[in-house]
Amino acid sequence: LSPTGLLVSASDHFSSRAPPTPPSLDDTLFCTTHRHLHLAVGPDPSTSMTVSFSSEPCDYGHYPPPRAGVMVGTTPHRLDRLVLEDDESSTASMGAGPRRYNATLREHKYESEWQRHVTLTGLRPDTTYYYRPVVLRTGGGALAAGLRPDLREEQEEDQRWRRRRQLREVELERLFRLAEEMYEVEVTSLRATRDVAPPPAYKSHPQHRALHMRPKQTAAYVETQVVLTEHKIAKGVLESDGTPSFRTAPPANVDARLAYHHPTASPIKFAIIGDVAQTRPALDTLSHLNDNCDDISTVLLVGDIAYANGVHQLWDTWFDMVDMYGHTFHHKPLMVAPGNHEVERDSKSNQIFASYESRFLMPQVQPVRGGIKGDDVNSLPLYEHSINKDSIPYPLPYNYGNSFYSFKQGPTHFIILNSFGDFRPESAQYKWFGKELKSVDRNLTPWLTVTLHCPIYNTFKWHRRDQQSVLARKYLEDMMYEHSVNFVLSGHLHAYMRTEPVYKGKLDRKGPIHIILGNGGRQANSPYYSKEPEEWIAVRDHTTYGYGTLDFVNATHAKYVWVQTDANDISTAKVKVNEKESTTRAKDRGVKDKVYL
Repeated sequence: LSPTGLLVSASDHFSSRAPPTPPSLDDTLFCTTHRHLHLAVGPDPSTSMTVSFSSEPCDYGHYPPPRAGVMVGTTPHRLDRLVLEDDESSTASMGAGPRRYNATLREHKYESEWQRHVTLTGLRPDTTYYYRPVVLRTGGGALAAGLRPDLREEQEEDQRWRRRRQLREVELERLFRLAEEMYEVEVTSLRATRDVAPPPAYKSHPQHRALHMRPKQTAAYVETQVVLTEHKIAKGVLESDGTPSFRTAPPANVDARLAYHHPTASPIKFAIIGDVAQTRPALDTLSHLNDNCDDISTVLLVGDIAYANGVHQLWDTWFDMVDMYGHTFHHKPLMVAPGNHEVERDSKSNQIFASYESRFLMPQVQPVRGGIKGDDVNSLPLYEHSINKDSIPYPLPYNYGNSFYSFKQGPTHFIILNSFGDFRPESAQYKWFGKELKSVDRNLTPWLTVTLHCPIYNTFKWHRRDQQSVLARKYLEDMMYEHSVNFVLSGHLHAYMRTEPVYKGKLDRKGPIHIILGNGGRQANSPYYSKEPEEWIAVRDHTTYGYGTLDFVNATHAKYVWVQTDANDISTAKVKVNEKESTTRAKDRGVKDKVYL
C-alpha cells in the first residue's frame, strides 16, 4: 500500500468494494511522460484491455527500468486504480515485463526504448474507461513502502533528461539539414513548416508523393509533422485528445441473435487497413480514419506496418506518426498481423520479428516458443528490395506470441494467421487453426473472419506464386470452406480487391469473401494480371488509397465499405492510369465500394 492509494498487479482483478482515494499524479511520485500509446484487446475483450506505450524519458538513466503502470477509472477525473505491469523485464523479444531489443543492420546498431504492456483485467463489459500511463519514480520500491523519492536523485534525473532533450534538439537540427538537401529548400523555410505546411514532395517521385524512398527523409518529415501537430494544439488550432479512453466489448457468452437486436446494444464496427508505411497517402488515410472513427470499435492492420526494413528508427517515427492521430489510436484497440516487412532479420543475431514482437502485445495463445532466430534464416534477405522479390524462405520459425492468435468481439470471431509461419498439417499453426475453427460457437459469434497478410485469391500480376499464398490455398481453403468463414482479409498487394463468395476458383455462395486492402499508404501500383477481371472479382482498383470498414449490424446482417482517401495523380512505370480510372481523384474522397451481406 502507498500512502496515496492502492497498488495492484496486472493479474489482479478490480475490487467490487468502494474505491480508495485516487492516487496522486504528483510529479514527485509519478513520471507521466510517454509516447507511442496504443491499445489491444485482452484475452476477453469484454473484461480486459492491454495498454502499450514507450516510457522514455522516464526510464533514462535507470537499469533495470522503473516499474510502469496504468491508472484507470470510469470518469476522466477519477482514475482510482493503478494497475502495474509484471516486473519481469526482458531484453529479448519476449517476456512478461517491459521489453527492449537490440538490432544490427550491417554496421548500423540500434537499441530500442523500453516497450511497456499493461493488461487491465476485471473490467465491466460495454463500459467506457479512462486511463493514463505512469512510471514510478523510483522503480516501485520506495512508493510501495510509502516513501518519497530522494530529492537529490530526482534532481539528477531531471538534469539527465534536460541533457537528453538538448541532444534531441541537435539530432532534429541534423534531420533538418538532411531534409534541406533532399527537398531543396532553405532550412529556415523547412523550420517554418512547423507553423504552416508540410514540406514539398521528394522531387524524384512526384507520382507517389512517397516519403519512404529514403529512411532519413521519412524521419525528417515525420518529426516535422509531429512538431506541427503539437504546435497547433498549443495554439488551440487543434483540440487536444484529452484523457485517453476506451470502451470494452459487449458481454461474451450471450446469444448474439438476442444481444444484437437489443436497441441499446453498442455497435461493432471494424476499420481495416494494410501496408501503411510513412508516406503522404498514409497520412491522408490515417487522417480520414481519425476524423471518422467515432463509431469504430477496433482497427485491424493486416500487416506491413512501418516499412522499417531493419532501420529500426523508422519504427519510432511510425509510432510518432500514429501518435498524431490519437482520436483513433489512443481510444480504439489496434490489432495487427505480421507481414513480410516485419521480418527484419538481424545481421548479427539472426533474430527475426524482434520489433513486431516487442512493440505489440496481442492476446497470445502462449508466449513465443523456441525463439525466433536460428541458422535456418541465414539466407533471409536484409533489405526491402530483396524481400519484395518473393525470396522469403518458407516457413519461418515463428510460433505463438503475436504470430497467430484470435479474439472475439461482439458477434464476430477473428482469427489472425501468420503467412510466413508454417501452414503444413504437422505444424503448430495448422493444428491450432483447426482447433480454433472447431471451437467457434456460431450462436455466440455468428460471424467468422480470418486475417493473413498474403492473399489466397489475387487478381494482380505480382505475388501470384509466393509459397505463402500457394500453400495457404492448398492447406487452408478447404478448412475455411468447411467451417463457413465469412471474410478473409489480406494485404501484401499495393491495391484493392474484393471478391464474390468463392471456393476453388469458382463462384460459390457458401465460400468466403476475400478482400485485399494493401493500399493504406505505401503505394497503389500493383498491375492487373489480365485486362478482364476474373469471374469471382466484385471490385478491383490499383490506383487509389484507402481503408475498409466492416459493420456487424446484427447476428445476420453486415455492411462492408471501402473508403478512398487518396489517388495517384499520374501514370507510373508500373501502372498506366487509363481515362476511366483518371476520373477518380483524391478530391473525390469517400465511399467507393459498399455491399450489404
